[in-house]
Amino acid sequence: MGLGIDILKISRISRLIQRSPEWEKNFLKKCLCENEIKKYNLIKSNSSLPRLSEQAKWLAVRWCVKEAVFKALQPNFRVYMSMMEYVRTPTGYPSVVIHDPRFPLSPVMVSVSHEEDLVVANALYLPSMPKT
Repeated sequence: MGLGIDILKISRISRLIQRSPEWEKNFLKKCLCENEIKKYNLIKSNSSLPRLSEQAKWLAVRWCVKEAVFKALQPNFRVYMSMMEYVRTPTGYPSVVIHDPRFPLSPVMVSVSHEEDLVVANALYLPSMPKT
């Protein structure tokens, strides 16, 4: 069993992605899986999240959730953010799936909240949790 928590200022992510297109690209590659990078690029191109602050919040949620998951899985499992995907279960709850065949883990339960410039996430990993 593992429990993790993380808190993050959205403005920190906003500053990072504003530095340059190269910084943004490197950040995306480090913290998002391929599916999430595609979603983010689609969001940007469709202007679904036209304001930079909304794009930063979308990214900050994923960073914060993945940091919490990383902490919940330590010291038993070594995973990278790009191996994790923030998803919704069929019932609508947030979850994280690990995309790596070496880690036959069930999804990790997460709770995430954001208010103004802050995002907070909790993660719970129970090895006996059923896959969703």
